[in-house]
Amino acid sequence: MGQETRDRPVALVDSNVLFAYYQGWPPVTLLFGDDILGKIQLAINPIIIQELFLHAGLRTHPELVQQLQEKALMLPVNPENVRSLFSFADQVRDGVVNSNDILILNSARECDFLVTYDQVFRHLLARVDWKKPRLLTPEELLTLLGPQ
Repeated sequence: MGQETRDRPVALVDSNVLFAYYQGWPPVTLLFGDDILGKIQLAINPIIIQELFLHAGLRTHPELVQQLQEKALMLPVNPENVRSLFSFADQVRDGVVNSNDILILNSARECDFLVTYDQVFRHLLARVDWKKPRLLTPEELLTLLGPQ
C-alpha cells in the first residue's frame, strides 16, 4: 500500500467479522454492499485467508473466499513492520496472544481501521505507538460511515 494514493480509507477486516458475514449476520452483511464499498476499501491479508480456509463451514464453499478476494484489497505481511512487533514474542510463547493476531496487526498498521470483534487487538494496539489503525467493530464502522 505504501506510496500509492488512496481515494478511500482502508479497513482491514478480521476473520471473525468475515465468519459473521458468511453466516449472514446483519449488520455485518452491509459492509460488502455497494454503498459501503464506495466509501471505504476493505482489505485482508494472507493470514486472514488462511484462517478462512481452516474454518469448516467455508471448506465446502470456496467460492465465498473467491468473492471476498474480488472485493477486498490483499495486503502483505510487511517485513518492515515486524521489528516493532517483537515485543509481543513472550506473550505469544506464553499463549496470551496468538501469532496470527500479530501478523494481522502487522498488515493493519498500513490501514486506517482494523474491523474486528476480537478484543485482543485493543491490548496489542495499546502497546505500540502507532497513529493507526483505529480499532472498530463492524457496527462502529457503519455508524462512522453514515447512512447506507
